[in-house]
Amino acid sequence: MGEFGLEPERLSALNVLSLFGMADEEEDERYRIAQGSDSVPRTIAARLRRPITFGCTLEALRAHTDGSYRLVVHQNGGVQEIQADRVVLALPFTMLRRVELQVELPPRKRRAIAELGYGTNVKLIAGFQRRLWRKQKHTGLTLGDSYLLSWEASTGQPGSAGLLTNYLGGEAGAALLAKPLTVRAETFVEHLDQIFVGLAAQYTGKAARYGWPQAPFIQASYSCYLPGQYTEIAGCEAEAVGGIHFAGEHTSLSSQGYMNGACESGERAAREVLTAIR
Repeated sequence: MGEFGLEPERLSALNVLSLFGMADEEEDERYRIAQGSDSVPRTIAARLRRPITFGCTLEALRAHTDGSYRLVVHQNGGVQEIQADRVVLALPFTMLRRVELQVELPPRKRRAIAELGYGTNVKLIAGFQRRLWRKQKHTGLTLGDSYLLSWEASTGQPGSAGLLTNYLGGEAGAALLAKPLTVRAETFVEHLDQIFVGLAAQYTGKAARYGWPQAPFIQASYSCYLPGQYTEIAGCEAEAVGGIHFAGEHTSLSSQGYMNGACESGERAAREVLTAIR
């Protein structure tokens, strides 16, 4: 439920095969970005010639007979129309399926937009005065039936205080959002105290959580294939249609659900546009 974000019975069994049945020598999740993950898009944005406009909602995309497009965008209570020769749609399909698409799209592409599965992952992070798990010769990585998964989020950071992350998906992820943060954090700490005895006494009472299903511009965590979707739609998510290009983790077959997939797909979409206009 944590890896793909939904209950196992709702997922394609091929997801599991892709996880355990294939070895990827290039994959290594030991490293973190010192300045934080958001420093990647911030650094890229700083190099752009024009500033990014935030808080916009795409309401409609319409094709003209000359091959150009008109985008209807809602921002700050107003509506703006943008004319474009080419469009790159990087928004997740959870949001794209709400857009009025007055363009010709292959049936397979429309089905992918309308039906592609998405997880309900949620992260909860609890703070502790001391990293008791280290004293007990553990890394903080645990698996449990009641709380699913934990790992240390303060690895490599100085000081004695530490953070443990609780990562949930499926029904458990939705349940984590249904109760107050303080209640869910205390429950998480109680479960961990059974493994790292004495940890509850080190809990600072401070916790944070982020629920992607409640994020207004995502309303899900990341994409995952449902039964039948590997054979029916896999691969078409990234295919350009006319002057419309698609990017985002959901368009990546090699890194679906990861930031790598988003970066990889952005580079691909940029190459497609450059090739088309040259």
